Amino acid sequence: MNKSRKSLLAFILAAVVATVAAGTVSAQPARVDEKDANAVSLTYKGDARAVDAKKYGQCVKGSICANGTLYAGKSSELWDPCGVRGGEQFSTDGWCVAYVKKA
Repeated sequence: MNKSRKSLLAFILAAVVATVAAGTVSAQPARVDEKDANAVSLTYKGDARAVDAKKYGQCVKGSICANGTLYAGKSSELWDPCGVRGGEQFSTDGWCVAYVKKA
């Protein structure tokens, strides 16, 4: 595993642990705001089409939260939980640097 991927995984783990420790996980998770500091660090966009594909080459057409491995919801919903941020709700059509397509 390369250093960049290890750093990303460490960041994600730390964010999840911090969220749970702060007690912010509730029965009805909040929707993630693109302007939130953690969302910015993940390059989260609520609409994957807004991602600069030249800057983030891994964001190719069809790469959306709904078909990512961390997305815990149903693609038929507009907002669903994602494991990247302690279950907070992300847009089905969104994208962030933690995206990995489901196998």
